[in-house]
Amino acid sequence: MVLLFCFVASGTVTNLFPTIVQTLGYSNIISLLLTVPPYVLGVITTFANSWHADRTGERYFHITLPLFFAVAAFIIAAATTRTAPRYLAMMLMIPGVYTGPPAK
Repeated sequence: MVLLFCFVASGTVTNLFPTIVQTLGYSNIISLLLTVPPYVLGVITTFANSWHADRTGERYFHITLPLFFAVAAFIIAAATTRTAPRYLAMMLMIPGVYTGPPAK
């Protein structure tokens, strides 16, 4: 039950992501354009993780490691005020949240 709560809580980053990116200090249009690369990286990492999990037959680390990256990204984003580390953390949030949990 706790794991399910964590999946749902980490998935809320999708609803708040444009607002989080806007805190970097850019205009509305630039902020919305900056939300695209994390999702593109998320699609690539999801396909790569799924392909590798299917090839190796291993599931545990293919689910947990992306979530660990997401936790690290949330910590980095909360711990710094500099633009580059925060955007790097945002680049890791989306792939970490969407790559790990299995879809039904």
